[in-house]
Amino acid sequence: MIPICIATITIDDNGSLEMRFDDGDARYREVSRRVSRVATLDGESKVMDGGSTSSDNTILLDITRQPQAVVAALRFMVSFYAKIIIFTPDGAYTAVPQRINDIGRSLNLSLLVTGPAEIKA
Repeated sequence: MIPICIATITIDDNGSLEMRFDDGDARYREVSRRVSRVATLDGESKVMDGGSTSSDNTILLDITRQPQAVVAALRFMVSFYAKIIIFTPDGAYTAVPQRINDIGRSLNLSLLVTGPAEIKA
């Protein structure tokens, strides 16, 4: 089981969740690059590679098997918080909660990582 915690940036009585996911239900280790491709007039293409940072990543969580109280709290966070902090086994990141997709019998939470979290005591 993979432990993942989500917390709001500001103090909120209902602003933190701890969840556990099976291996296939949490995609947080994907690495992507900031790349764009443009066709040129000679039929070739030009690729612009801006490199890779943590802020290029998207975290996808399958929340179908989570308790209804957790799903309700996540819906609240997506609706009312522009940024959250997500804690994964790989580190802590600030993220924008993009959406909860309700696809048939599957619920998926999509988080756009904005960078490493700055935790201040």
